[in-house]
Amino acid sequence: ALGTCSSGKTLGATCDFTCDNGYALTGATRTCNANTPSAGTWSGSDQTCAAISTYCAALTAAPTNGALGTCSSGKTLGATCDFTCDNGYALTGATRTCNANTPSAGTWSGSDQTCAAISTYCAALTAAPTNGALGTCSS
Repeated sequence: ALGTCSSGKTLGATCDFTCDNGYALTGATRTCNANTPSAGTWSGSDQTCAAISTYCAALTAAPTNGALGTCSSGKTLGATCDFTCDNGYALTGATRTCNANTPSAGTWSGSDQTCAAISTYCAALTAAPTNGALGTCSS
């Protein structure tokens, strides 16, 4: 956004742009020049807004029976992350997104995902041994 730069300025005035949530201003403050040959122009070059690489902090608590997955490092605005689960477990819960809007700017959306045991991870045994029975299986 234009910040303090939205209107004409007097000699020696300074100007800084502003950035949206999740972005940081880079570049020097601009000054209205007095000296020729650049009198009446702004010093320097345009400032830019660069994405903050760790706008949302890394999530640090892995789910039981799982790992941090893509959530193990800080992320930029709008980035998503998912945990991963160990073999035999399935991820439940929504993908997390790095929020831009206040009042939750810089935080992750939703709740932590969990890893739930897959009830049919191993198929049922259907053939009893000769001269035997299937019996019971433990969980």
